[in-house]
Amino acid sequence: MDFWSVLEYQLLYKKDVKGADKVGKELKSYSDEIAALDQKMLKLRNRIDSI
Repeated sequence: MDFWSVLEYQLLYKKDVKGADKVGKELKSYSDEIAALDQKMLKLRNRIDSI
């Protein structure tokens, strides 16, 4: 998660830089993908725990 916080911090201070908006949207997209994968992994863990 360190890489995530570093990227987010850098983007926060570069709001006015050309392209920062696009990068922010891309970062949000990756965040959504990671959250979805996290949910899948949690479901898998629960299935394994129930075996």
